[in-house]
Amino acid sequence: MFGLDFGEFLILFIVVLVFVNPKDLPKFIYQVGKIYGQLMEAYHAMTRQLNQLGEQARLEIERAKWEGDKTPPTPLTTGKEDPREEIGPTGEPVAQTPAKTAAPKKRAVKRKKKR
Repeated sequence: MFGLDFGEFLILFIVVLVFVNPKDLPKFIYQVGKIYGQLMEAYHAMTRQLNQLGEQARLEIERAKWEGDKTPPTPLTTGKEDPREEIGPTGEPVAQTPAKTAAPKKRAVKRKKKR
């Protein structure tokens, strides 16, 4: 249970008994169970949402293949080295703002050797 063996569970139980009054123990266990339930509910909701997003993406790709369109552009299908490059709805790269021009290179100055 939770990756705890009997010895670790016993130590955890003793620590809880030290910090929680035995009369309040049922209330404490109820609160811990309630929080655990809320966390599991949030986890399952997030998992369901991610699965729905994945299914939608899969259906869009299948629809595009069925209609003969190109596959929707993804970093894997574009073949671009730089994933920061934006891709338009047609699959072509969107024009990017020109980069700042580099500063002119300074010429190397020869220094005299000290003797």
